[in-house]
Amino acid sequence: MHVNTQMRSDCVPAPFLTARIRNRLNHTLFDMAVHPPRSDLVSREILRTGRWEIGHPQELASLADSTLEPAVNGQAEPTVRRTFLDIGANIGFYSLLFAHHGWRVISVEPMTRNRAALEASLCLNPELRSRVTVVAAALGSAAQVASGATCVIRRRKGVTWNVGNGKLRCGTSTAGLHICEQNQTSAECHAVALRTLDSVLTSLNPDSIDVVKADIEGSECDGLAGEGARSLFMRWRPAFLQWEGKETRTDQCMSKTALTHKYRIGQRCGDDMNTVMTTRPVAMAWAEVSPRDEAVGEMSMWPQCPPCTEHACGCCRGAGG
Repeated sequence: MHVNTQMRSDCVPAPFLTARIRNRLNHTLFDMAVHPPRSDLVSREILRTGRWEIGHPQELASLADSTLEPAVNGQAEPTVRRTFLDIGANIGFYSLLFAHHGWRVISVEPMTRNRAALEASLCLNPELRSRVTVVAAALGSAAQVASGATCVIRRRKGVTWNVGNGKLRCGTSTAGLHICEQNQTSAECHAVALRTLDSVLTSLNPDSIDVVKADIEGSECDGLAGEGARSLFMRWRPAFLQWEGKETRTDQCMSKTALTHKYRIGQRCGDDMNTVMTTRPVAMAWAEVSPRDEAVGEMSMWPQCPPCTEHACGCCRGAGG
């Protein structure tokens, strides 16, 4: 039963639906566009529960037993908003959630249909549009980009229940996995621009990169841990970075990167083994309280996150994706 489905608005074209996002006290936060539930795992969970994996930015930090600073840095001159970098934004739940709580957001998403859903959500929430920058690209290593590789995003063959989940394939020859088959629709496979993270951040030149969420289906080592992403750790040095640890190569690579740059690694969460590295010490209470949260008493009811279990870890909802 999908309890959070809303009427389709002019902002949300077919086949997208509108889902209502709610906090733990069942207060409405915002509406967002999602894929039809039968065809997409993330959308189905959002429609069923009003959330995906987390319900507040602090819950990401809780995987490392730590706390976030406020989204707005009032001590800076002039006052600046902190920045959330969403690599592999999918339909944009994390991006919209952080933007709703006052963060500036950079959303990197290569799949056309996912970006269309995110744009529909920004139409539904015009007050968030100025906070969210959408980058239509996939991230690769410096060597991949320099080689002139051709890349496509493929929907996984035989998987009809997770259309928002694609696999990046790149190559330099005229045949191979990086070429869409003639009988594939644009929804199943399409060409995508390949960029390094360094080039993305250089072109946008944000005031800071404070929190990163990376979910790029096994490409994290190429996109975040190689020569093309040196500025992320050398210049920006985010306080928190979350990755999916379910693939051994990715987890080993990101864990090594964390140790190389002197990050502390937190606990793992759910089917996707979401893992957070941080520069912050262990803390026992939530630090960020916005006027919106104070109004509904959310922080006072959830000062600490529940313990890790099979389906929830540090406030993180453990439905895979």
